Amino acid sequence: MSHPSARPLVACSLLFGLFLVGCTESNDPPPAPTLVAVFEGVLGGEDGAESGTFEISFMSDNSGSGTFTPTGGVAQALNNVLVNGSSFTASGGGVSLSGTFTADDLSGSYTKASGDGLVAALKRVTGATYTKYCASHNGDQGAGVYNFVWNPATHKLHGLWTTVGGAFQGIISGEDEVGSGAGATMAGNTGTVTILPDVGPPATLGGFYQLASSTINGGMSGTSCP
Repeated sequence: MSHPSARPLVACSLLFGLFLVGCTESNDPPPAPTLVAVFEGVLGGEDGAESGTFEISFMSDNSGSGTFTPTGGVAQALNNVLVNGSSFTASGGGVSLSGTFTADDLSGSYTKASGDGLVAALKRVTGATYTKYCASHNGDQGAGVYNFVWNPATHKLHGLWTTVGGAFQGIISGEDEVGSGAGATMAGNTGTVTILPDVGPPATLGGFYQLASSTINGGMSGTSCP
């Protein structure tokens, strides 16, 4: 004897089976995050004395990692990295950082128990070799650190300066005199800045700045960071 009422159940089962075949969910884990960018550069304390190097990597899931290495100190791992658009925060080993980045460079600041400071870096490009300089400056506004990272191939540089006991500090950006003749700029201060780095060995640098209608003058010198 036929059972018509069973036919819809079979049909529904077949349709449900087709639906499962077309929409099967994968149990595979999500793809691992990939490397988006690496920035390498320098750090400088607002006390005009602390120097060192800095590196940070950003991943496709907006996480990252890095290292913060004061000269003569212990390298601190930056494990808590968060990227939000063109901004970032990072922390680890008692150091907290925040800043912004572009397709070419990164600028920011750090805080820690022994004092605050600035960081500056260039984006790592495949095949490029950068030189990091931990130097000093001395001028009308006082003396302090003058640190930057330099790409000899493009002559682009990005860095920072701070001054002992003073507010004369900021970010350096531009090109060295050898590359274009345009010189670098010291943020917030117009004038002439000429930096003459040399890959060495040993890597050395010299230069001068003449800012704000020649009322702020000084020179810088130093060697590559340890």
